[in-house]
Order: sequence, then structure tokens, then C-alpha cells
Amino acid sequence: MTIEFINLYELLRTRGIETGTLATAIEQVGIYGWDRYGRFKQFSHDSLEAAPAFDALAAHAKPYEADDMPPIDLDDGTGIYYSYGWPANELPNFAAIESEQPPEPEKRKVNTKTENSTLAIVGGLLLTIRGELEPVRNFVCEA
Repeated sequence: MTIEFINLYELLRTRGIETGTLATAIEQVGIYGWDRYGRFKQFSHDSLEAAPAFDALAAHAKPYEADDMPPIDLDDGTGIYYSYGWPANELPNFAAIESEQPPEPEKRKVNTKTENSTLAIVGGLLLTIRGELEPVRNFVCEA
């Protein structure tokens, strides 16, 4: 009897399942893989055997900005992404898991000009307080 096995690589690359969704699925139903004796088994989320799958997903989910995201090589030489997953007939309901997740908060857009101007003003005030910056003699406030 042949079991169709859907591994983490296929779920991440081909099916586009998010790493957080996969981690939640492992927490909810465990994950399948091969133990150190070469036996195909289901591992609970808190087992030592499931830890490499969590570690691989965490490494894949590093918080990069979309524009800065380097290409992630899922073939890292360990085979983790290919050794863990679920039988096709026992796949978790990823759509239901994703729908339970709150949306990610929007990332704050950095206004570098404003921040640089603010830093320059604060720096100037600190230099003035320390006596390292000469005050402007003929300054006229027009406010």
C-alpha cells in the first residue's frame, strides 16, 4: 500500500501555505515523519521528533520586509522540508486554520526625512545645552 505524502516543501512552495499556518497545524494535530529508526510515524507537537519541523518553519518565517526577502533555499541539506508533512488523506484544514488567525498589523512606514530632521534638532539642542554650539546672534523669530 502506497501512501501519498505531502511534505512541508510542497505545502510552502507549491500550495503557498504560510509558515504560521503550518506551525498551528502541527500544534493542533501533530505531524508525520520518519523516526530515527526509519519508521513512518505521527509525532505530537511536543515531541522531540517534531522539534526540527518547528525549527525549520521558524527559520523560513524570519521577519523580512517583502522587498528585502532573500530567496530561501528549502533544500538546506538536512531534508527537513521533505521529511515532515502529512498523508494526503489526513491533511489539516489549512483554510480553517488561516481563517482563525487575526490579520497581521500594518508595518509602520518610516519617514526618513522627518526622522532625520527631528534628530538634527535634538542634536543641536543638546550641543547648545552643553555649550558646544554657538547661538545665532541675529536670530529673529517671525512667528
